[in-house]
Amino acid sequence: MYRRGRQLRLEPRIEPVPVPYELLERATHDVLAQVRGEQARNRVRPALTGMAQKLYNWLNRPTLWQENEALDPDQLRRFNGVLEQVSLRPFERDRGLRALVKAYEGGSDFAQLVADLDSFFTENGLYQESDVDIVTAEAIKEEDLRLVCYERLVHGV
Repeated sequence: MYRRGRQLRLEPRIEPVPVPYELLERATHDVLAQVRGEQARNRVRPALTGMAQKLYNWLNRPTLWQENEALDPDQLRRFNGVLEQVSLRPFERDRGLRALVKAYEGGSDFAQLVADLDSFFTENGLYQESDVDIVTAEAIKEEDLRLVCYERLVHGV
């Protein structure tokens, strides 16, 4: 095809893909159910008992954080997130956790306790279990989620 002396290329048309609506609805429903389940779990926090209570009491002494200015003050928020939202009961017999508690009881080196506890929580994935952002979870709307699922299913974006 020519137009004013120049050749126009005809691009091949892409046929529209049928939209898998039932898959779209199921994906939207599943993600919303997971988000709402996380919200419900965050409202019901495990009771602080045993080792978790002991660690919480040690970590929430403001004077210890003031005396150790080199420590990241945001670390306390992350520790409390784990202690308040994740049950440590399955880890109470863990040798590593027991050793770090015993070391702190024997030496009272707060900076070492923070470093050891941070390593323990990281190695066992406990930070990830407590990192649900409630504000973000509540901001997710069904229509927005449906659009994201549509884009993902149809366009592979």
